Amino acid sequence: MPRFSIVVPSHGVAGRLSQALDSILGQSFGDFELIPVCDAPDSPAADVVAGYAERDSRVTPVDSPPSAGLAGARNTGLRAAVGGHVLFLDGDDVLVPGRWRRWTPG
Repeated sequence: MPRFSIVVPSHGVAGRLSQALDSILGQSFGDFELIPVCDAPDSPAADVVAGYAERDSRVTPVDSPPSAGLAGARNTGLRAAVGGHVLFLDGDDVLVPGRWRRWTPG
């Protein structure tokens, strides 16, 4: 079980999603799963996420209907999460380098 689950709703942010995912995957702490939540398997964001899932086993995409909105996407990601702690990051945000140091002892 990973220590953290990071849920990233991705509605309408396909153009900035790579930056968000790179900021997470580039952290020095690696004990996490990354759960991008896409509107549909054929959405532009799902295309971006599929490439990341092929390259990194920590990336586990899930789908949430667009009608569910942001709260529904977060809840879908939360249901898929298996980590001991859950972090939500919007798909157009970035996680600054070294952020894990504030959340993890030692």
